[in-house]
Amino acid sequence: MTEEREESRIQWHPAFYAATKLKLHDNIDELEFYPEYNLSKKPLQADLLIIEKNSDVQIKNAIGHIFRKHNIVEYKSPGDGMTVEDFYKCVAYACLYKSTGENVNAIAGDELSITMIRESYPKSMMRELKRLGIGFVKYEAGIYHSRNFFIPAQLIVTQELEPDEHRSLRILSRKADEKDVKGFIKETLSYVTQGEKADAQAVLKVSGTANYHIYEKIRSESDMRNFLDEIKNEGFNEGISQGRTEALERTAKNLFDAGMAIDKIAKMVDTSVNIVEEWLSVRK
Repeated sequence: MTEEREESRIQWHPAFYAATKLKLHDNIDELEFYPEYNLSKKPLQADLLIIEKNSDVQIKNAIGHIFRKHNIVEYKSPGDGMTVEDFYKCVAYACLYKSTGENVNAIAGDELSITMIRESYPKSMMRELKRLGIGFVKYEAGIYHSRNFFIPAQLIVTQELEPDEHRSLRILSRKADEKDVKGFIKETLSYVTQGEKADAQAVLKVSGTANYHIYEKIRSESDMRNFLDEIKNEGFNEGISQGRTEALERTAKNLFDAGMAIDKIAKMVDTSVNIVEEWLSVRK
């Protein structure tokens, strides 16, 4: 299974929405969230639209300091690139969204912001934007703000973010740090609403699928069991299970490509011939 196809099986975006809500939970009652928001009658969607309900909202978390009333967010899953074309697409989304107001300036031009989020720093994109005169400055670790651009824009690099403040975004990676995962598990104990708990489970499920070896190790540690019992870790366990299955599928495909018979592959991965055939039919 190629890395691109493997990435497509993990539902990163719903987990990203959940992680973003967790980071903004201090202001959750003052914000509205619209995943995959349709920007026109034809299929054209922003990954996430965040609307401030009131004009005097002060976002506490640093990822929202640049926010205006209407905020377009573009998220790249681990392994996805981010190019200058993506930047201009976000600008186009913001402009198109402004034009959807029911009357002139129903959505004011100075009430828009753009946020682009990626795991690693997009060097080529930033170099090209600098060449075009669109500069960014570091606001704090992992957060870069535009300078003198007509729509306030920011780049968030999740693996550069401060761990203590942004664990939910940092663990949405195929290379999650064990300390971040443990910290997030403990952090979830402070979540009291059903919405927060559901968002935490969504993040744990995807992160656990992508990093199941780390999650299995954590689950085996006696000092973490109490935390896992307290958070009712359905998402945690589901992520590990899905991650283990995907690892077995990759092994089966590699063995098949190497010429091994399907019945022998089934014995190697300790499953049925029918399941191996199903895996291979999907990935051929």
